[in-house]
Amino acid sequence: MAELIIKTGVKRYQGKAVDLGSWSPPVLRSKTADGDIVMERIPSAGHCLMVHPNGHTTRVQLFNGMGKPSASNPYYLQISREKLKAGFIPYGQCPKIHGLQSSIPAALREGAPCRVSVSGDPIDDIHPCECVQKTIDHRMGRNNLATKKLEDKYTSKENKETNALSTAVEALVDMNKAAKAAKATKPKKGDG
Repeated sequence: MAELIIKTGVKRYQGKAVDLGSWSPPVLRSKTADGDIVMERIPSAGHCLMVHPNGHTTRVQLFNGMGKPSASNPYYLQISREKLKAGFIPYGQCPKIHGLQSSIPAALREGAPCRVSVSGDPIDDIHPCECVQKTIDHRMGRNNLATKKLEDKYTSKENKETNALSTAVEALVDMNKAAKAAKATKPKKGDG
């Protein structure tokens, strides 16, 4: 059984004091049934889940090192300002709380900040508010449209011709199926 107690600067592992500076990042060691020692990296707690301008969620590291997270940390201030300026929005908070109305769709800009998530639970990194969820959908749609335009722009002439032929063949197959279905439902002579 592994023991992990992280304090500022010193950690106790199996009764021995270990300097955290020698671990980057901290590692949890445990023994398997075979006696093998397994080392698992422990992610630092200094990250925040944010919505990227393209609509994907990503973890942004806001604190460097294993020190105690603080909102007055210069690295935190620099990174959070850079990300917000670049169009990132916090996933676990309503953007209206931070005055980020310009980062969300126009239909959602008015009104008070959300208090509960879409599912009715408290807003957190698992349950986003309606503003964040609709912003993700809006940004993903916009990103998919831009990707489609780029794909169309760089598609070769041969691929375009092949796609056109495939579409024409599919249309002929559909017409053939429809004609067969109409013929099958048509009454035969002598059937009353």
